[in-house]
Amino acid sequence: MITENGYVDSAYHLDDWARLNHLKGILGQVQLAISDGLNVTGYIAWTLMDNLEWLGGYSVNFGLYQVDFADENRTRTPRESARYYSRVTRTRSLHHDHEGLNYV
Repeated sequence: MITENGYVDSAYHLDDWARLNHLKGILGQVQLAISDGLNVTGYIAWTLMDNLEWLGGYSVNFGLYQVDFADENRTRTPRESARYYSRVTRTRSLHHDHEGLNYV
């Protein structure tokens, strides 16, 4: 079981291509490990939503979902990496074309 794997970013944006590419690369390595016979039973991204980090507070973002901490409702908005991860879990494929752009 692979847990708490993620990508830190200090930018507050939804087009998180670096996180998406990191995620795609890690999942590609998991796929290779499985094809090589390793007993991988699961993968858990760290984390689904931005949260408080002990050393970085709210200034660093790990989440696939952006959380608006200034909003009393803590509005959550999916980043591009969340859309990608959702497609991976639905289709069981790492390769997707989004609006004519390949995730690379």
